[in-house]
Amino acid sequence: MRESARTLRQLTAAAMAWRPGQVWQRSPGDRSHNLASIAAAAVRDGHAAGLAVGYCLPIKQPITLGYGKANLETGSPVNGDTVFRIASCTKQFTAAAILLLAERGKLAVDDSLSTFFSDFPRGDEVTLHHLLTHTSGVRDYVFGGLPEDDWPDWQKQAGRHRLLARMKTLYDFDPGTHWAYSNSGYALLGEVIECVSGESWIDFVTENLLLPAGMFATLLEDPARIVPRRAAGYSRDENKRGAFRNAPFGGVSIAEGGLCSTAGDLLRWNRALYGGRLLSEASLRSMTAVATIKDGTPVGWAHFGGDTERSPFVTQADYGYGLEISRMLGHRVFWHSGGINGFNAIMLHFPDARADLVLLANTDNGAAPIFEPMLRALLLV
Repeated sequence: MRESARTLRQLTAAAMAWRPGQVWQRSPGDRSHNLASIAAAAVRDGHAAGLAVGYCLPIKQPITLGYGKANLETGSPVNGDTVFRIASCTKQFTAAAILLLAERGKLAVDDSLSTFFSDFPRGDEVTLHHLLTHTSGVRDYVFGGLPEDDWPDWQKQAGRHRLLARMKTLYDFDPGTHWAYSNSGYALLGEVIECVSGESWIDFVTENLLLPAGMFATLLEDPARIVPRRAAGYSRDENKRGAFRNAPFGGVSIAEGGLCSTAGDLLRWNRALYGGRLLSEASLRSMTAVATIKDGTPVGWAHFGGDTERSPFVTQADYGYGLEISRMLGHRVFWHSGGINGFNAIMLHFPDARADLVLLANTDNGAAPIFEPMLRALLLV
């Protein structure tokens, strides 16, 4: 999976560099209007070809909004049913699948990788917990310097085996001693799910997570498949405001970033996951707990290197299982972002405010500029 490096600092820097030309009223009745104005302005100003926004508040029905074009060549508009690639937002589905298998007694998060792949070098030192929290040390195949010839063609079994064989020789640090984002770790978790369940990753996730959550429009990316309402991906022409070009296809992945979905489906996921319909209370606590490295340091500190490098409106930036565990604008939030050529996705759940927000763009980093303004409009701060 090809993904742009994306941290809270980058997201908020993009938001601070662009502000919608409107000051909103901080009253609940203006919330929908404010969210709509921000998204419409981002499309109008050429930051994204199209945007889908979904949000949900306590005791309210989910609302989805669409702006701009899903396909610039056909003129198809974006709406709440438009299908976008969600890239690394997929990781929380993989984490939930691992926890579900643990609930059923099929594995444990403390199991070593050698339990499933006996010939994986240092596999006895790496646990599923390490893979889930990006503390395994296994080099990321996207950002870790692997030649593109070694990237997987996930539609060919030989490609999967080649990638796994290449990853076996590459560790960036001793397992459990540091934090570094690793798509490779989640690719391995997908292999574990298939090994234990006897099903393909997407079949297991669909049967046990997507369908129970009512997510009927969510599927594995397959460029050969006919997908109604699928958005095309774009890159901005940096030399011409509001101009776009077709983004190169970003490759096919599975457990680390392979899902496509809609704003409506992702709101259904948040409601099902955090509403206790998919995992036990204990499993959800594990998923949203702050991970630490061996010396007890929370992985957020290991990642951001101290307060001086943190985003201005973020006072916590840690990681759990497939989720960022943060505090933004004074509110706890469980969230993740995803980026792949032509697409940008951000999913957030505020447990105390009982609010959810989904931002989907069919443009490189297209949701980044509205990240902070959208949060302020949703939370009325």
